[in-house]
Amino acid sequence: MQTVLPNYQKCITNLSNSILKHFNLETYHNSLPFIDKILDKDYKNVIVVLCDGLGSILLDEILDKYSFLIKNRIKTITSVYPPTTTAATTSILSGLNPNEHGWLGWDLYFKKEDKIITMFLNTLKDTNINAADYNVARVTYPYESITKKIGKFYESYELLSFKNEEYKTLDGLTKKIIELSKTPNKKFIYAYYEEPDSKLHEYGINNEIVKQEFININNYMEYLCNNIEDSVVILTADHGHIDVEYYFLDDYPNIKNMLERTTSLEPRTVSFKVKFEKLEEFKLEFNKYFSNDFILYSQDEIINNKLFGVGRNNMHFEEAIGDFVAVAKNNKAIVYEKTDELLKSHHAGLTEREMLIPIIVKEKPKVKVKGQ
Repeated sequence: MQTVLPNYQKCITNLSNSILKHFNLETYHNSLPFIDKILDKDYKNVIVVLCDGLGSILLDEILDKYSFLIKNRIKTITSVYPPTTTAATTSILSGLNPNEHGWLGWDLYFKKEDKIITMFLNTLKDTNINAADYNVARVTYPYESITKKIGKFYESYELLSFKNEEYKTLDGLTKKIIELSKTPNKKFIYAYYEEPDSKLHEYGINNEIVKQEFININNYMEYLCNNIEDSVVILTADHGHIDVEYYFLDDYPNIKNMLERTTSLEPRTVSFKVKFEKLEEFKLEFNKYFSNDFILYSQDEIINNKLFGVGRNNMHFEEAIGDFVAVAKNNKAIVYEKTDELLKSHHAGLTEREMLIPIIVKEKPKVKVKGQ
């Protein structure tokens, strides 16, 4: 199985910086020249649609070469690492890499609270229990979104399917984008759609329900682009997907007993906090069982290799990644207990299926009226 490292010169963070550059705002990393060239045409509406889990390889496997999305894909780039929604959508919304913004994975360790917390839900890992009476992730890892920055000077909108029932369907989401595109002012629209990710998690990559979701996205994006003008639509994804098999640490009590706490980050990017006296032994034991499927990095190796991104590390980065991080290179995942929720398909590893994402662009110039 082929692995792909993140390219922090040509990744989803750089797309975000192209948007910032276009609106004459401060950038944090280099932009994407091929996107800059398109944005230089100065369309009234700059529209970015992110479909969760719409990886480039799955696009090629499910859609035919004459489909709207395939025909208008101009590049394939990498996600950030780990290729997961928490890290990647925060990168596109902040213009920062994961090591900078700190939203590294689904579950993160917070030293002040001494808890592992599900970032987006503000709950303790694998529970519905509130982690605190404040949003721990937002307080610890604050950032200003590019939509807010742009909104200080231009119209700017975030359409998030998980926050508004109106945008939970492609029909509702596309109609809202079309409606906003008709207002006269220059604007930025960021739209997030939570499929095909949730269906991929539930059914796996080869299911007919998943395939139909890809077809629906293709058709609605074509419909959207046929009903707007003076606009550029950039469609991308946060990550791809791979069907997975699981290791349970319950089956490896010698390893589990070396840990100070439960695992964090993701099942395919696993953070371990190890008892100090067991650090060397842990590395040997882990590699004995899992080296065919995972690369085990020490904290120092993670920092030196800049796997989570270039730029200045967030002040909480080291405590969040723990002593070791196991990175999936095949189709395996590691969960702490057998009671953990098991998903058929997953992401956050280094395989090309997870790392490669499309840049799909459709330019719709202003329609010229006869006689003008």
